[in-house]
Amino acid sequence: MEVESLKIYTGLGDKLLISLNLRSEEVERTLLMFLVYTLTSVGLIWLELSTVSIFLDEYGADKLPWIYIGSAGIGSGLGFLYSWLQKIMPLRRVIVIILLLMAVPLFLFRFGIGIDNIKIAGLSLAFLTTFMMWLWVEACYLLNDLNTSITGNQLFNIREIKRTYPIISSGFLVAGVISGFSLPLILNFVSLNDVTIISGIMVVFGSGILFYLSDKYQQSFPDSSRWTPEEEGQQVSTRRRKGPLQGYILPLIIFFVMAEVLYVLIDFQFFYQLELQNQALDGASQIASFLGLFEGVLSSCQVATQWFASSRLVERIGVFGTAMILPLGAIALGLFSFTGAITGLFSVFIGLVILRFLDELLHYTLIETTGPVLFQPLPENIRSDVQTMVNGVAEPFSTGLSGLIILAILWSCRLILDSNQNSFPDQQGLVFVSAIIISSLLWLGVIWLIRTQYVGLLVKSAGKGRFGVLDVDMRALKRSVVETLETGTAEEDKRSCIELLSQIDKKNVGEILAPLLEVMSPALQSQSLEVMLNYPNPVYLQQVRSLTKTSLPAEVLALALRYIWLTESEPDVSQLRPYLQSSVDSVVRGTAAALILRRGDREQKAEATNVLRKMITSKVEKERVMGVRALGEADYLQGLRLYIPSLLQDESLRVRKYCMDVIAATHLESYYPSLLRGLSYKSTREAALQALVRLGNDAIPMLVKVADDTYKSELVRLQAWNAICEIGTMEALDSLVNRMMTTWGTTRRNILRGLLKIPGEIGIEGVLERVGRSGVEILVEQELMFLGQIYAGIVDLSGVRINSTNSYSSTLEESNGKFNTDYTKILLQSLKLLELDAIEQCFLLMKFLYPLGSIQAAAFNIKSDSRSNLARGLEILDNIVDISCKRSLIEILDQKSYEEKLDSLSEIMIYQPMAPSDRLRHLLDFRHFLSEWSLACCLQMARAARWSLTADQTLVCLRHPTGFVREAALAYLRMASQRALVELLPNLRNDPDPLVSAQVEQMIVEFGIG
Repeated sequence: MEVESLKIYTGLGDKLLISLNLRSEEVERTLLMFLVYTLTSVGLIWLELSTVSIFLDEYGADKLPWIYIGSAGIGSGLGFLYSWLQKIMPLRRVIVIILLLMAVPLFLFRFGIGIDNIKIAGLSLAFLTTFMMWLWVEACYLLNDLNTSITGNQLFNIREIKRTYPIISSGFLVAGVISGFSLPLILNFVSLNDVTIISGIMVVFGSGILFYLSDKYQQSFPDSSRWTPEEEGQQVSTRRRKGPLQGYILPLIIFFVMAEVLYVLIDFQFFYQLELQNQALDGASQIASFLGLFEGVLSSCQVATQWFASSRLVERIGVFGTAMILPLGAIALGLFSFTGAITGLFSVFIGLVILRFLDELLHYTLIETTGPVLFQPLPENIRSDVQTMVNGVAEPFSTGLSGLIILAILWSCRLILDSNQNSFPDQQGLVFVSAIIISSLLWLGVIWLIRTQYVGLLVKSAGKGRFGVLDVDMRALKRSVVETLETGTAEEDKRSCIELLSQIDKKNVGEILAPLLEVMSPALQSQSLEVMLNYPNPVYLQQVRSLTKTSLPAEVLALALRYIWLTESEPDVSQLRPYLQSSVDSVVRGTAAALILRRGDREQKAEATNVLRKMITSKVEKERVMGVRALGEADYLQGLRLYIPSLLQDESLRVRKYCMDVIAATHLESYYPSLLRGLSYKSTREAALQALVRLGNDAIPMLVKVADDTYKSELVRLQAWNAICEIGTMEALDSLVNRMMTTWGTTRRNILRGLLKIPGEIGIEGVLERVGRSGVEILVEQELMFLGQIYAGIVDLSGVRINSTNSYSSTLEESNGKFNTDYTKILLQSLKLLELDAIEQCFLLMKFLYPLGSIQAAAFNIKSDSRSNLARGLEILDNIVDISCKRSLIEILDQKSYEEKLDSLSEIMIYQPMAPSDRLRHLLDFRHFLSEWSLACCLQMARAARWSLTADQTLVCLRHPTGFVREAALAYLRMASQRALVELLPNLRNDPDPLVSAQVEQMIVEFGIG
């Protein structure tokens, strides 16, 4: 099998892909999407800059608030149009039509610019055209972002989009650089009024590339015909958001509202001050050139910030520290402008240019980076709803609200200030600067309010197991954990906090836990010390040592002793000797003896060995248990290894379990087979599995050998695969992925399930790194090809009935008054079970490409007997799956006849009708893919119908590891060739299956074989 990989790129191309964190199969889609977004954004930025220049030159900035108010309405209206279009036509057509709809008015606007003699409702056509141009620019930005986001989500799955979308979204920043520096050059060749036509051409070019992209990858886009509004309406439910969630969601919405209000206030005041400078800039063309250069420099800085500084800044100062930069900067620059204007050192315009630069730079880099993280504490079932509400309702609303605020300020200024004075513009500017400062202060307050709720919700999320450690503000989280451990009352909350710390910062967990050890309960002390022992640090030695001077339970004291003597560089082992006394609790005594075996001299080790010998040979079970457990903490067993065989057969199950841990901890290779045998028994299975996992890479070869042994029970083989998955190293993943590609049926299913369960999606990423997306798609196609063989067998064998005279007929009528066992029915049932298994494996494979929750929801609904649930499940798949065989997969999952399902697989497998006997032989050619039960059913049907099979098919089944398959093969051979059976029977006498052995003996007696 040939799978595309990054290896096909050599030299510079290979390095470029690695530096961009892209995979080869993502390159074309990513670059085309980047090109579409860049071209359309270049056109829109040109249109925006030319529109602003014309508007300010002709009509002034005082009418801008009406544009802000109007853009809120038109943005919501176009969003509704976008949603409506998706209901009446395929999405891959909608995304192209939207771009064309954006482009058409751009060509029409040219005919209305500069025409003042035509009046509509008392307003000139030129004013209405320019006004609508600005509204259209704002609406197009919204549509372009929405279109890019939706298209990206369709073209890439959730894992791919984490790598590709940052590159795609940077197309807007690159477009800012290109359009900003190119606009002054373009104005040397065309007039400002003609820029709209050039902008329209750029958008049309972008739509052409998007048409090609959507047509080539049409499997990535859904066909929404299955989901009816009635069905969807039945599923709408009102979610009640109370308590901490409500206290978090409201400030979160206000956060984005205040960000937009501040942006609009700065935007208006910048253009207002720019209008006052109109005479110095000498007309609209000069304004456009100034704005172009401003946009070019700004976008260059945005690209640099986005690519090189944004993520690093978030890591260094945290999410909330990053979010505070913009409002703090706005306050500082606002005060700077205020001071400069009052003292006369410089005009308000200078301060506003700097403020506008800062706002644009940080708004589209840092705020866009930190914004999505703030949604992480929300439960997944409401997170998307809240994001939609913020992006689709709150932000347009805040733009309109900002327009009303600006109108109110303008009206107040005219009412209070003397508009005839020359200083009126500066005074009005200072009022707006004051409003900017006040808005920034309010925004800071909202950020502080969110911060107080943010980590608390994350900690609760951790306790419920839905916490993602990559999306947190680490500083804030640690502060919240400390507060919970110090002041919290619920033991469960504190336990969750410690568990959370162990997940997100294992190496530095002692920094928080060590100072709090003395005030913790014994259970929390024990949990904390266990976590700290994973990465012992001498820095916290004093806190742990002081803990041992207090009255402690034996378990906690033992852990504290381990921490002290494993951490100290030059420990005084003699201090442990008092703990070896028989009067000391066995937990502490065993721990002390194990530590002395690690760090003591020869005499001390001899004394400790004697203590442990007495413990593991004691008649008291607790003594033996603690003694064996202590052996696992020692580096070297010395003479105590002689007791391992007897301990493995100890009457105490706890002793036997701890003994397996000792074998793994001390790497006693001669006893590794005992660990493998332990997998066969229910009582020791878990202990044996954990011991094998502890061996790490050393256990992989023998585990693979067990897992590959088809003569082992399925349960033991499953445990071997599970152990390899839990080891989770690169070598383990190599073994799992190699077997995943070459095995079939139950084995592949077990491997897939194990890979999906590896924490942190390591198994998923391991598969994608080794075989890529295309490799997973090939496995799905293999399953579909096998389904085609199953459906062909069902179609060709349906209607065949075996009668009592061992003949068959293709009708449903009885030929002799009654039937023997209906082998056809049994065979068809076994094939239908194979169908279910193959479909399940398709869903397991899709979980490597798409969100696990979505695939699980689709599978759950498709299994339902309800037609509406089935439609819902198919709709989920249609919207998220984008593999090339998506159509065939959806068709076979629908409630259709087997003939129709075969037709849907015509591109994967060509169906040719066969006679029933030929079809059965053809199925047996796929015996490696059939289940044991299906294979036995095929043999029994061939026997009953007296159909001939090939010698190879028969002999292979006689050597099959499953007993009832060998039994069926013997029954068939007895019918087909008694002469061959007589020759083979002596070699089959020692069959491990008692039923098969008894069958062989019966036949030997029957045929009189000596």
